Amino acid sequence: MSGIWIYSEDKSIARQLITAGLNLKETINQPVGVITLSAEEAQGFVAAGADKVVVLKGSQKSPLPY
Repeated sequence: MSGIWIYSEDKSIARQLITAGLNLKETINQPVGVITLSAEEAQGFVAAGADKVVVLKGSQKSPLPY
């Protein structure tokens, strides 16, 4: 799973990181992906420019166990 991957518990910070990732994408020619625990936020990340969004489903409150 190569590319630029972004995760933040704060969706506004994740969107800022997407913007930075899009700038980096132009340089290294890799897709920008976002990892989230919230399916409701997935479309917003795509609208912000993410090429891929992975929604982790489960009872964990952190992505580390996944």
